[in-house]
Amino acid sequence: MIASDIQPFRIVEDKGFREFVQCLDPRYKLPSRPTIQNVHLQKIFDDLEKKLQANLNNIDSCAITTDGWSSKANESYITVTCHFIDSEFKLRSVVLGTWKLANELNHSAENISQSLRECLNKWNILEKVNYVVTDNAASMLKACELLEKKNLPCFAHSINLVVQDALSTEKVKVILTKCKRIVAYFKSSTIAYARLRKEQGDGKQYSLIQEVPTRWNSAFAMMQRILVIKDAIFSVLLSTPKAPQVFTADEVEQLEDFIRCTENELAEVKRITASTLEGDIQEPSTSKSMEVPEIYEFMKEKLSCKIKSNRADSIIALREYAEKPNEPLNSDPLEYWKTRTSDMRHLQILALRYLCIPATSSESERMFSKAGAVISDRRTRLKEKNVNMLLFINKNSWMIS
Repeated sequence: MIASDIQPFRIVEDKGFREFVQCLDPRYKLPSRPTIQNVHLQKIFDDLEKKLQANLNNIDSCAITTDGWSSKANESYITVTCHFIDSEFKLRSVVLGTWKLANELNHSAENISQSLRECLNKWNILEKVNYVVTDNAASMLKACELLEKKNLPCFAHSINLVVQDALSTEKVKVILTKCKRIVAYFKSSTIAYARLRKEQGDGKQYSLIQEVPTRWNSAFAMMQRILVIKDAIFSVLLSTPKAPQVFTADEVEQLEDFIRCTENELAEVKRITASTLEGDIQEPSTSKSMEVPEIYEFMKEKLSCKIKSNRADSIIALREYAEKPNEPLNSDPLEYWKTRTSDMRHLQILALRYLCIPATSSESERMFSKAGAVISDRRTRLKEKNVNMLLFINKNSWMIS
């Protein structure tokens, strides 16, 4: 419970929780804080480590994501997540560890690669990792090069960089800066925000959204929300001394054009994607394989003696695969490849190798959010070992069941 719900160890000392447990079962004696931390947590962690190692021993390939972050105590950590397809053809995501960099004094590529190498060697998967998914930071790219592993830039991060370039163009930048200034004004003034709510009347109340540079769609959401309640915003700003300037009629028109164009582009992408996929759909083949009469048994012997070429076999296998009818759009790719042990074994091996690679490094970033709750303002002195155990159990608890 402490790991999955990210509760502090001292919850067993809290009066309310103790009374709650007492109501549930007066005979139950809560373990002490040191017992939970040093005995129970450690036992669960050790058991999960063994189970994870057993899972990793049974795979031939996997991919990892990694990124660095700073805790509330201003300590640098690195998190590594691993992604693989197990023997049941289920896609699995686990966290391998969260720890401080080998050398806390710098975040160089050499330091990062050394930390990654130690982690992968610990789990005996260094040779099994086929791709490392990271953001586009030069240090991460260089670290993968030093590790002699292929790097796949985070797709979400790449999109964000493209959009941020577009938002930095002169016309958009002026509007964006003005939007951010207005939102910041309301966020910093409780009186102004109260007046904004009052101006919106008794109907649905909208809050303003501030742009986050690492989330491209936050700028779009901010502008969209401003347009929805622009009348209420203008009313408050025009009647408040020293408030930010309101938008001119031309600027409002530019905002509307920006939102309209963005919505149209997104709709067009969805339309093209859907029509392309639907156009390629064919009904699955229902023909049954015919039984070969015994009089043709001599053909089997002849085929077995045929001289084979790996290149020719590969070309034939790819052609046969490409000519097969498409599966329905809602089909599970892993379920498809699970049944291809006999006719497409070599392609099945490739599917296991590449379908486990995540498109983004968001798994690592999700762990940052968890870590932020673990190393909170109320417990900034949590030891590195306990941080790792809590996050490890939180992410990998699926193996307990």
